[in-house]
Amino acid sequence: MTQAEFTVLAVLHDLGAVRQGDLARHAVVDRRNVVTTVAKLTSRGLVDGTADSADRRSKVLSLTDAGTRETEDLGTRIGAGRHRFFAALAGDEYETLNRLLAKVYDAHTSHR
Repeated sequence: MTQAEFTVLAVLHDLGAVRQGDLARHAVVDRRNVVTTVAKLTSRGLVDGTADSADRRSKVLSLTDAGTRETEDLGTRIGAGRHRFFAALAGDEYETLNRLLAKVYDAHTSHR
């Protein structure tokens, strides 16, 4: 599983069914890259795409049941790994680090 694939799965897990262009925006990924990533995930049975009833040129994407299970399993494994990696930080230090990283991330993505 690549970072891009997990990002797409995580966004779909959080947002539910979403247009492909909106997925690219929320995942902060170029639309062309989303097309390739979604095609791979669809071929593995993790994502399903249907024509948008409001705009037949657009696809609405969602997780399959297998995609939901895979995303939740990966989230659990990533969380456990993150916990081990940051074990040297006290709880308040970890929260401070997350807050600061979120601030930097927001500063670089707010213009999109």
